[in-house]
Amino acid sequence: MNRTRAALVLALLAGGCSTRRGDPAPAPVGVAPVELADASAPLLRVVMDPIERPASCTLGHQGLLLDLGERAARSELAMREPTIAVERDGASWERALSRTLSLRFLPLSTGFGAASSDAGRPEISIDSRIRSLTAKSATVYLDGKAVGTWPLVKGETRVVSARSTSVALPSAPAHLMIRFNGVPKSSTDPVAEIDWIRIGASPIEASYSAPTRADAVVAQTVAGVAKRALSVPTPGFLRCVGVLPKGATAQLSAAVAGRGEAEIVVRIARDHAPSIELGRLHATAQTWRPLVVAIPEEAAGSAIALEIEVTNASRSARVLLGDVRVVAPPSSLPNKLQGARNAVVVVLGDTPPSMLSLHGGPLASPSLEAFAKRAVVFERHRATTTWAAGSVGSLITGLMPPQHGAEDDALRLADAPLTLARAARDAGIQAAMFTANPTTSAAYGFDRDWVDFESLLPSPDQPATRVFDDAAAWIDKHKAERFLVLVHARGGHPPWDVAGDALKTLPPEGYSGPIDPRHAGEVLAKARRVPPLVRFSDADRIRSMALLAVAVAEHDAALGRLLRALSDAGHQDDTVVFVTGDVGVSATAHVPFSDDGTLDETALSIPLVVRHPGAAALAGTRSPAPTSSADLARSVVASLGLAPPQAFGGADVLALAASPDDRMLVATSARQRASLRLGSLVLSGGVERAAICNFDVDPACASDVSRDYPLTDALLRTKAAEVAQAPAVRSGYVAPDAALTAALRIWGR
Repeated sequence: MNRTRAALVLALLAGGCSTRRGDPAPAPVGVAPVELADASAPLLRVVMDPIERPASCTLGHQGLLLDLGERAARSELAMREPTIAVERDGASWERALSRTLSLRFLPLSTGFGAASSDAGRPEISIDSRIRSLTAKSATVYLDGKAVGTWPLVKGETRVVSARSTSVALPSAPAHLMIRFNGVPKSSTDPVAEIDWIRIGASPIEASYSAPTRADAVVAQTVAGVAKRALSVPTPGFLRCVGVLPKGATAQLSAAVAGRGEAEIVVRIARDHAPSIELGRLHATAQTWRPLVVAIPEEAAGSAIALEIEVTNASRSARVLLGDVRVVAPPSSLPNKLQGARNAVVVVLGDTPPSMLSLHGGPLASPSLEAFAKRAVVFERHRATTTWAAGSVGSLITGLMPPQHGAEDDALRLADAPLTLARAARDAGIQAAMFTANPTTSAAYGFDRDWVDFESLLPSPDQPATRVFDDAAAWIDKHKAERFLVLVHARGGHPPWDVAGDALKTLPPEGYSGPIDPRHAGEVLAKARRVPPLVRFSDADRIRSMALLAVAVAEHDAALGRLLRALSDAGHQDDTVVFVTGDVGVSATAHVPFSDDGTLDETALSIPLVVRHPGAAALAGTRSPAPTSSADLARSVVASLGLAPPQAFGGADVLALAASPDDRMLVATSARQRASLRLGSLVLSGGVERAAICNFDVDPACASDVSRDYPLTDALLRTKAAEVAQAPAVRSGYVAPDAALTAALRIWGR
């Protein structure tokens, strides 16, 4: 079964249906306007489309189909043993490499799309299309109970069945294990290849054919009206897992191909809640019959399964589901903002929001607090990675690190992606960047497209906060023009500008360890090595955090100077200002300030405060909307009154603040693959061996709660698979000169 090579989903709203044979690459998920019949009605966005976006949907026939060759289904099944995808007879199969194969699957909310078994018939039948390579048979277990054995013949492809009257169909997430028998003990060869597994209440018919998307998507004319539709065999179903915003509605039109009738049932299922039937429709062959149902508001923002079941159909009838989609109102401000004239973006390094007084932390930030009184504070802002350059790369391109190239501290920003600076310059806006972080210097490719670019490498001769003053001087010089200014400040990252006398008053009292302001980065880098060259003690941690506090205070004061300079230039009331961070500080890291790509949730949490001169209704508010550093390129351009380039992913954070919907946030790392967050649930650790934790109650992520949230687990795993398999850009390695090499050493590289 052909794997869909989907691009990385940046809008992060689920959509689509499984793709198996010969299907084209789906369109990127994003805002796709659909005009209603009433021409005066607003354009809607499509958030789920089983025909056009085949990422998170499955088809079933006579039971539940586990399509092992389909990538998204494979990630949902959470295989634990090693397997590889292979092509056979124009389809993708999964090759089992070990003597056991374990899968976890999610049943339908109301059974398996097949009638309950009659007296004397099997309670369960587990069938598969399989080809043996070395195994002579396979024993099938469901939740530890033996169902039966599949007879196999080496080199032969066959459909096999295992049936039991003592094992019932599961109603909760279940564990399926296949144990291959007769494999020579000394053999290291693969044991078998599996196309699909079907689980139902009765054996499949001899004519059974697993539904494929290539067969299911048809162009059909009924009563003179042509539609692109899904042709679903009966009894069968369509299930899509995703996240839906408030105000969403599901819509479809149904008819029967040929003769006969059928009943269509639409329902949704959620974790920790009973399924909800949304509506029913009687389908005939005479005409397309429409059905539009509202998604309950309480289901918005969480993982849901939209299930469309075809029941009570005439024998051999195929039901046509046309115009199947879920639409929602556009994410926009209630009143269109007049574009700001200018934009200033301040990025603070290593500044965890939980430590700032603005968020109830111990570190005073009076300038930021005063600024926030006329701004909106985002309480759930997240970086796209724990590499500072990767996070800032996402900010200026609207892309994830694999797509913009700066995945770690050795890789440059790619030349291809459109940047925020280029978008501004194309609109006649002067754009300048000032950075005090060596990993966003010219050698890393961050000087591209700016009219003016200044890199301030760490040096004892000039304070880290000089970038604020240089930016203020630049604004004064260009105050007669439209401008965009980006300041990437050092923030709380070492080295720190703290004089010797001030050190005497910092905790811990009487400290005599190796952490000093100038060389702390080098010392911490040595302490991270295994085995460590320097032992990092509790006293060292206390001193590091004390120095961070001093640096944060100095940067807060510098922010205040920049905002005053903006006012002195006469642009306080026509400039949108974003204050954010690059990465946080990991609470669980043995040694802080590592930027090592470990996707710890506290290291991904960063501040975001936005003041737009036209958003008076949002001034002084706090937004629970989940936002990401990949949202800011689009947000800055939109705030300037420009149409965001199609290349920019993400969403407008001000629109999200005005209408907060929960959404999935993605972070990536070349070393740890992906971390995804939906509400308080966080999945990290890759695809097959990932775990889910409830971060709000378990900040250390010590417990895996995936079995308690099966729908969320299935959705996050599917998205993690998309992230892992999305095309990546490689732009080349950084070649630092002597000055940058010295700066990186001081920085801790």
